[in-house]
Amino acid sequence: MHGVRSTLAASLLALLAGCQSQPPQPAAPAHDGPLELGTLEGMNGQSYDVDAELDRGETVALVFWQTWCESCEKEAPSIAKAAADNAGKIRFIGIVPGKDGTVVDSEVRATADTWGYAAFPHVRDRDMSLTRKLGVSGTPTILVLAKGGQVVFNGHRPPADWAPFQGAAFDASTAGGCEGGVCPLPAASE
Repeated sequence: MHGVRSTLAASLLALLAGCQSQPPQPAAPAHDGPLELGTLEGMNGQSYDVDAELDRGETVALVFWQTWCESCEKEAPSIAKAAADNAGKIRFIGIVPGKDGTVVDSEVRATADTWGYAAFPHVRDRDMSLTRKLGVSGTPTILVLAKGGQVVFNGHRPPADWAPFQGAAFDASTAGGCEGGVCPLPAASE
């Protein structure tokens, strides 16, 4: 009996050690080629045309998270800092999957405030269609999308360096010929 227990214990330790040294990898997005995400409706009432942003050469970081996710909370300071440091260079959008009753909007807002996520918009993926489309199997998951919807980063931890992902500026106040965030209309044809 003692031999069986020690063999079982050794097997269990080997299994656990294997799990610790090999963190699970995020699933690849469930698509072939560039992503098409269309317009996402933020919890703030604004719409975000992700495809148009990507077509302009902007970079979009989708941060999938949950209010009860301890790993999400641990990664939050790094992501909040990256969002602040890359303002105007990378559009951060939080994605909170889960149906009403499982996820409460007021808790999402309160947690976003607490974690420093209030600086970027959040989308509720109530029917989990976006989460499934992108192959997200757990939180946190960070997907960085570049021109044409190409996935350039997919991980459960944020990248150590965000600089390689910086795209064209999306802040209208920095666009050529635009002053104070207002861009002139094109000249009328004569």
